[in-house]
Amino acid sequence: MKVMSIAEVKECLEGCKWTCGPAVFVDVKDVGELALELKRALEATVYLNKNDIYIVADNCYTVLTVEKGATGITVREGLSWGI
Repeated sequence: MKVMSIAEVKECLEGCKWTCGPAVFVDVKDVGELALELKRALEATVYLNKNDIYIVADNCYTVLTVEKGATGITVREGLSWGI
């Protein structure tokens, strides 16, 4: 599992693919803050539903399964497809 900062998040979404795999973002305190930072970094529409973050950008739909851990917010899985 990668340990990342929110500054690196833009590199994680290439086209319609989440490329960072499982990752821990250590500089955010909760899932809502991660969703907001994703929105800013990716300039995308972002929705939050409990432990899932939905990203709609560039004709792609991405769902991230996330959870709060002791060291930060963990992205367990990312699934993307074109729309």
